[in-house]
Amino acid sequence: MQLHDRGGTRKLKTSNSLFSVEEVIHADDLERYYDGWNVLAENTEKGTIFQTYEWLTTWLKYFWPNKPIAFHFIMNATHPVALVPLLDDKKGDLWCPNTRVAPVNPHAMRVGVLCGEKAQPALTAFLDHVCGHHKRVRLAFKYNQKNQPGSQTLTQIAPQHGLTFMSQKKRQAPVVRIETDWETYLGSRSRHFRRELRRKNNKIKKAGSLECVVVSDPLKCAAAMADVLTIEQNSWKQDAGTSFTA
Repeated sequence: MQLHDRGGTRKLKTSNSLFSVEEVIHADDLERYYDGWNVLAENTEKGTIFQTYEWLTTWLKYFWPNKPIAFHFIMNATHPVALVPLLDDKKGDLWCPNTRVAPVNPHAMRVGVLCGEKAQPALTAFLDHVCGHHKRVRLAFKYNQKNQPGSQTLTQIAPQHGLTFMSQKKRQAPVVRIETDWETYLGSRSRHFRRELRRKNNKIKKAGSLECVVVSDPLKCAAAMADVLTIEQNSWKQDAGTSFTA
């Protein structure tokens, strides 16, 4: 999904909503939004781990080090009601030069927009801010899930800000969203799939002791995410181009 203006000079706009927009341009400044950010991620419809503070800050550390960002927190009083996480892609590493693009990996769930119940007025304040502070606007949400509420809202209100919306279907989402418990999901798969899963589990057990670690302490999540990315980088999926880090 891509939003861009039609060129020319823009007049500064003043938001008439009850929201303010705080734009963070350095990754080191994201920590102070930690609490409100993860509450927002939990309340975002169809939200994923890829939208959390732990995942995105770890991603920035390894894949966008010391590069400018443009994370827009739409604030209601003291807490965020929406977040539009973007990278300031001046050199065109991920998209066209001078584009603000969402953090992306081709084989992971895309980040998209985080928003609660007041998506339309909050994202209207975001576009007011962006269009009011930049003469030319180009926003790109590469490999974005089109059915996410925040994405749908942006496409609906874009024309009101003189923005052109373009969308192109690329591929099916490579992540399986399990809406039931594990046993129910497993029962829905083929006999061959279940047999292969048992074979692989037995192979792992024969290789040595296996310990399953569940990390629920927020203070330990950042280190855990770093371990996840390290495993992905060293797995066969890296060469195949299907890892989170590919």
